Amino acid sequence: MKLIFVSGTEAIDSHDKAVKSFLSKDVTSCNEIIERQREIEKLGREISSQSFLIPHMNAVAICAVCSIRDSIERIAEWAANIAESVILRSYEEKP
Repeated sequence: MKLIFVSGTEAIDSHDKAVKSFLSKDVTSCNEIIERQREIEKLGREISSQSFLIPHMNAVAICAVCSIRDSIERIAEWAANIAESVILRSYEEKP
């Protein structure tokens, strides 16, 4: 399913950007990362809906798709949490 690939790529990219932001203390991309997490959640709902509409998908395959979707969403959540930490840290470091 193309949506799984798209959402997975977006989640990994967000995580990569979040870690880079954390290490460099750069908050410029943090809001984008947090917003992207919401978009990945929407893609997750679409993935679930579409997996039930594919005629040759059995229950085991649907469960696998949902498990993969959940893992992708967790990666995006971690990225958003890291981005939030970067933002909070930027306020704490100001004199």
